Amino acid sequence: MIKKLLILILPLVFFANDNILEAFKEEIESQNIVNFEILQNSYAKFNFIGGFADGEYRLKSYKITPIKDNVYKLELRFVKKKGILRYYQEPILYFWYKDNKIVFLSDRGKYRFTFSKPIIKIKKLKEGYEVISSKRVYTFKIPVNSGEVVLKIRK
Repeated sequence: MIKKLLILILPLVFFANDNILEAFKEEIESQNIVNFEILQNSYAKFNFIGGFADGEYRLKSYKITPIKDNVYKLELRFVKKKGILRYYQEPILYFWYKDNKIVFLSDRGKYRFTFSKPIIKIKKLKEGYEVISSKRVYTFKIPVNSGEVVLKIRK
């Protein structure tokens, strides 16, 4: 009798867990996956054959998507205005990120960077102490096809 009951209940438990995860899928995907931000003054330099769209492109937008086990996909969108024309480039970078280390995968190999610990200042007040932690801005150059991406990251 107990075996029959387990056979009937066990699939229901697993099915319920799948439905719960599916119900929260949007919230799980939209959670803050990394504790840094890419600044809007990041840019890219491209040098194409022909030269009509060469030059510096500014960052328009980016999207970070988790893949698995601290590996992420970074989709960048750069724009360059030249008169009334606009040129867009959308490089995709893959990176591994954990704690204070980040490794970007490029056509030319892996590029490893480390974040240093944040600057912490302690200020004495009448009532006690105030701890002030400031974020730093890091600049990373990653080569891509026909150019390089210069990411400015605040952490």
